[in-house]
Amino acid sequence: VALQALYSAQSAAIDIRIALEELCQRFALSDEVHAFATNLLLHATEHAEEIDTSAAAMAKNWSWERIPRIDRLILRLALAEMLYIEEIPVRVSINEAIELAKSYSTDKSYAFVNGVLDGVVR
Repeated sequence: VALQALYSAQSAAIDIRIALEELCQRFALSDEVHAFATNLLLHATEHAEEIDTSAAAMAKNWSWERIPRIDRLILRLALAEMLYIEEIPVRVSINEAIELAKSYSTDKSYAFVNGVLDGVVR
């Protein structure tokens, strides 16, 4: 839901909290899920420049602008989770990002996302 909210907010140029609230109501998400997604999105947006710079540095031979937007957003969320939400193990964050890339991006994106995240972790 965090990825959908971030993508919707950017696409429609609306506040991230409004996008998240709409999704939480539509899918009747629990307060716990809503709170986690809010926390993740706040970190992802507050630290977007720092996160994107770290990811771009690991995206060898790719300019950040050439990377599909969905992949950039997946990387941003995964790195926000890895860097700012301590209770989630790094491997779990990476695996979730890989699964999101498999579901929402191109056939090769999951390997790219995995490589970038592994590079940042090292």
